[in-house]
Amino acid sequence: MDIRKATIQDREAIFKIWLSCFTDDQDYINDYLDYCFPYTTTLLLGNKSEGDVSVISILPSYFNSGNISHRGAYLYGVGTLPEFRGHSYSMHLINYGIELLKNEGIEYFLVKPATDTLFSLYRKLGFNKDLFSENILISSKFKEIKENERVIEDIPFSDFSDFYNERENLLSNSSFLWPKDILSYSIKEILERNGFLIKDSISGNFCIGYPSENGFILDVLETTADIDSFTEIFGKELDIRYPQAKNWRISYPPKTGGEPCTRSLSALFMELTPNIFSYCENYKLSLPME
Repeated sequence: MDIRKATIQDREAIFKIWLSCFTDDQDYINDYLDYCFPYTTTLLLGNKSEGDVSVISILPSYFNSGNISHRGAYLYGVGTLPEFRGHSYSMHLINYGIELLKNEGIEYFLVKPATDTLFSLYRKLGFNKDLFSENILISSKFKEIKENERVIEDIPFSDFSDFYNERENLLSNSSFLWPKDILSYSIKEILERNGFLIKDSISGNFCIGYPSENGFILDVLETTADIDSFTEIFGKELDIRYPQAKNWRISYPPKTGGEPCTRSLSALFMELTPNIFSYCENYKLSLPME
């Protein structure tokens, strides 16, 4: 089996593997191919007789430490056709990708395993540093939602550049970040899950998230509002938009106040430059794509 970098001519092969491995939502796959794939390094494994049977994508990432920006990468879309599993093809692709990144001077590699059982597998590949997330669960129906004159508005894509710059300033030196095109795709994916990207016109705070599949939990993936003021700012609007949600699960709160905070293993980190982890071990993975 041979490994090569995918091009736009490989769209059909990638589509076939994704359809078999990840989802039967063809619109979702086409959105990825249209809006994310062009900004990735995607690797395919296959041969002339069998065709392409395994794929991984590597997305650009970075983090800032002081005035220095450090280049990294994020592993995404790891899949092998079912009839070709058991030959470690994905591992071959990942190891090939690691060597590519090292040759390009990339300093770190991230992965967010799709299931808990995959953490041990990725650790064996060299993703041996742990990243954590903090979540606060608020019962939406038992928190006081104050009547106020706030104007909560959707942030349109026509204003995306302004939002991108504002978000960069707020999350710099605390989060792993995405280049603009990848962030745009990530938010597009969130909105297509019946999600939201909204902003308070008074305070300037924003929040991003989407409801769980059953609608009972509202995942707030990112917010700049302190947890103590979150319900006052966004509570009424979110309650109107998602009346079925019994709880709000808020990630990466900038201040926890008196609320109980749950810390959990979120992702894994590989050092491609020695000691780079010491600069970012407490950073958060912003809007991780799964």
